[in-house]
Amino acid sequence: ANASTKRIARNNEENLMLIPWRMCLVTIFSIIFRFLASLITSRTFVPSKKILIVHAVTYSLTIAIWRWFVAIGTPRKDKSGQLVVEQDLDAGGIIEFAWDVLIGTWLCVGASAIFGDRAWWLWLLIPGLGLYKVLATFRPILAMVLPGIFGSSAPREANGTPQEAKQQDGESKKQAKLRARMEKGDKRVQQVPGRR
Repeated sequence: ANASTKRIARNNEENLMLIPWRMCLVTIFSIIFRFLASLITSRTFVPSKKILIVHAVTYSLTIAIWRWFVAIGTPRKDKSGQLVVEQDLDAGGIIEFAWDVLIGTWLCVGASAIFGDRAWWLWLLIPGLGLYKVLATFRPILAMVLPGIFGSSAPREANGTPQEAKQQDGESKKQAKLRARMEKGDKRVQQVPGRR
């Protein structure tokens, strides 16, 4: 196997091993901190039924994502003995969003133990982030269909037309800078006789 496949396999194995450990550490931290907070403050040790349901749903989602990562990211050998990795778990797209869900869930579990059960509202940032990424991906297509809403974000003049760079026709930015230096008499710019 080439070096890239070996690196991806090593990273995937490490990530797959660390996900359950991280989940257990966050859970243990949450239980210990909730217990200590119940001794010091007026908060109860056991969260409300709604929060227990949220915990159950998000832990189920975390376990489902972890199992999916195991299915697509576990390195294996094919019939010829070559190392094969189906997916890179550090890739973008849906895998990146799944990591956002995992990390966001762990942060909400820890934050709810420290700051109270209202910290679970932060979990709503995850679908918002996903929507933002989808819109950023499809914005060029949407700009063609709905240019008034998703069109160019170029600066506009007072009359609504896009500002144009104040350059002569067919002149690049570099050429415009050189021309401006030449007009100022900059010695760095050499003029070639007979050319313009």
